[in-house]
Amino acid sequence: GRLGEHQFGVLMARCLPEGPQALDQRLRTAMAERAPAELGLSLAFSAGWAKLRPGDRGIADLQRRAETALYEARRAGGNQLKAEPGVSD
Repeated sequence: GRLGEHQFGVLMARCLPEGPQALDQRLRTAMAERAPAELGLSLAFSAGWAKLRPGDRGIADLQRRAETALYEARRAGGNQLKAEPGVSD
């Protein structure tokens, strides 16, 4: 769902460890194939992901870690997916 003007979030229940990377790749492939023809331009995005942890008090804790990963993806040059600190990409 939409979290802000240019931010979207996806909750993936019971996904495998490779789930975030697989979803990211499917989105990037679909955008690369369809955006130029349908929009007349190429699109790119930076993304961050996080795991729900036992000590989390709610979705806000999860979202904060995902945003930290998103900002790291942007600092690293953008157009990529980064995991929250302590979780491998």
